[in-house]
Amino acid sequence: MKNQKTKILLFTGFVFVLILPLIQAKVDVFHEEPLHGGVIIAQKPEYSTSGWFSGEYQSNMEKFINDNIGFRPFLVRLHNQIQFSLFKQASAKGVVVGKDNYLFEQAYIDAYHGQYFNGRADLVKKVEALKKLQTELENVGKTLIVVLPPGKASYCPEYFPEESNEEATDSTFYKEYSKLLPTYGVNCFDANDWFLQMKDTTQHILYPQYGIHWSEYGAAIAADSLIKQVEKLSGRNLPDMIITDVRKQNYSQGTDNDIEWGMNLLKGLPSQTLSYPTTEWDYTESDKTNMLVIGDSFYWNWYYLGLGEKCFNKTSFWYYNNEVYPESKQSSVKVNSINRQSVLNNSDVVLLMASESNMVNMAWGFVDDALDILQGHIEGPEAYNQKIQEVIRRIKSDENWLKNVTEKANEQNISVDSMLVLDAQWVLENE
Repeated sequence: MKNQKTKILLFTGFVFVLILPLIQAKVDVFHEEPLHGGVIIAQKPEYSTSGWFSGEYQSNMEKFINDNIGFRPFLVRLHNQIQFSLFKQASAKGVVVGKDNYLFEQAYIDAYHGQYFNGRADLVKKVEALKKLQTELENVGKTLIVVLPPGKASYCPEYFPEESNEEATDSTFYKEYSKLLPTYGVNCFDANDWFLQMKDTTQHILYPQYGIHWSEYGAAIAADSLIKQVEKLSGRNLPDMIITDVRKQNYSQGTDNDIEWGMNLLKGLPSQTLSYPTTEWDYTESDKTNMLVIGDSFYWNWYYLGLGEKCFNKTSFWYYNNEVYPESKQSSVKVNSINRQSVLNNSDVVLLMASESNMVNMAWGFVDDALDILQGHIEGPEAYNQKIQEVIRRIKSDENWLKNVTEKANEQNISVDSMLVLDAQWVLENE
């Protein structure tokens, strides 16, 4: 009788364990923190007869159930923690674990080793176009500056994983840009070189162990240097950014652990002692200056620091020369849907910035567009947008092409719609 009761209890417990995830999915008995990063949760598909007979409905329903089953965030984090703790592997796409648990994105290591570099001759043409744009802007009283942000791969290659310890090469986009821009007289703020010069003397961490971007402190001092360079080149008086205090703490905030955050581990990693500045702005005798920024994610640190809204009268940020901020904070606004000529005409300073892994696509087609605008050759936004949509239709009709675009969107942590526009722009510029 006792054995019978034990069997019943075991069976009941087994059934309960099986149905508990289903209960959790419906009732949310135990609150679970959603997974971080570029995690796309499948939505429940709508039934259709054609979808049923093609198998598409069943496939999409399977994805929906898998993504929405109870305790999925916990199970994903458990899997990721085991991979990291036992095998020093990161389950986040494109992330590698280096020495002393330094986290890198593989794309930056690849760029450091010159894997994206396609020759100096093509790069010279791009720099000549930058110089031409700078001259055209100067002719109408505007200032162009190219920002080369620091790269984690360049800053701390000593922490690369063993399999990535290849010999450094001079044939990289960063090293060539850093030489060619000053040679051709293009205004350049080489923050990467500046950070490397400070590496052995600074009392503050400029590149965090678990982040892909410059530290919050590093971004702040770089913003201060940029302001001074803009004033020198443009002859304008900008508000002064004053660092009134620097607080040190043994836990990260902001973007200082953005790679770790996206790894979705069960247990947080031990933090470095990081520095966080307190800033004030002095508006004495400052000019009203408008800025246009074309850049990648490295500008976000400056964006949230308040560089655009506190130092400049008005700033438009064109993320990858595709999405317009701050407008896209509310709903997606594309660059090709706005009056680009008006924005450029009303901008006093034009800032181009691309990180180590993105220098292969420096400015993302903006240089040619801006030259066309300044020389009066630009098509209206409606006509150009029609061409973009036509190319997007071509991409969507080609299964392999669409799959490739989707993979690139996941790698760059942007939406498929944004990647479709970027690919369509590339096609129009290169066909």
